[in-house]
Amino acid sequence: MFIEFRDRARSVGAWVGIARNLGWLAVVVAGAVYASVNYAISDGPIPTLVSYASTGLLTFGGGLLAGTLAMRAWIGKPAEYSWESAEYVYEFDPHDVLKQQQTVKVTIRANKNKVERFRNRYIWSGTGENPPPRVLGGHTLVPEISRPGLSAWDLPWRYYYIVLDRPLNKGATADLEILQDLHDVDRTFRPTLAKTVTDPLGTLKLRVIFPPGIRPAEVRAVEWSWSKSSDGAWDISAEKAIRVDSVTGEAVYAIEKPRVGARYELIWNDEKYPR
Repeated sequence: MFIEFRDRARSVGAWVGIARNLGWLAVVVAGAVYASVNYAISDGPIPTLVSYASTGLLTFGGGLLAGTLAMRAWIGKPAEYSWESAEYVYEFDPHDVLKQQQTVKVTIRANKNKVERFRNRYIWSGTGENPPPRVLGGHTLVPEISRPGLSAWDLPWRYYYIVLDRPLNKGATADLEILQDLHDVDRTFRPTLAKTVTDPLGTLKLRVIFPPGIRPAEVRAVEWSWSKSSDGAWDISAEKAIRVDSVTGEAVYAIEKPRVGARYELIWNDEKYPR
């Protein structure tokens, strides 16, 4: 199961930076050309043509700069709500490990008045029964929307929206609990549970509960950072082994103040998983 695999805000910010640099380049080139030609030739048609060209470059550059400033202001706007905490619990049916369940518990805090809905998305690597999530606690689920994926597996994103039972005013909080029942009929599930932090988040917890039949000896907890290289890959920032509780079968990865743009992941050996 992958949750929030890419940080789209970061890629938008990169394009904004490129446009801003092009705008400044156009302004500087226009000014330099105009000044140098007017210094060398004081009259005739050439300065006039250069004046028109320079004006065009200045207009183009100014437009790019104005656009990037507007885009930065838009990106910098605070979200409607903040994630106070998030916990993802993934577990396998001990009688049939192909039947799986994920429970998502999120607490949000409104950053403005009349916040009415919560939005989330996920990717599941299994193949089979994947009905819409169920929302507990009185809130209402809006039907899922699937979109082409940009993940390493080119799997489709699944988006869902939750309409809150009452709008939140600024500073108010709401607890959300989402339940997903999954059945990996074709046995394609990959042994990982991940969350990419795209918005400020107070605390994050990833939990996997293994039945005895597929219980690994240990699980790796990995923190990834988006690479600055041209290949656009992820780099490991930190990694540690987590012991699986011999009684409960739980592996827990708890992160205080996770970094925006980082991905946190539990990975395990699936040699005992039926293929």
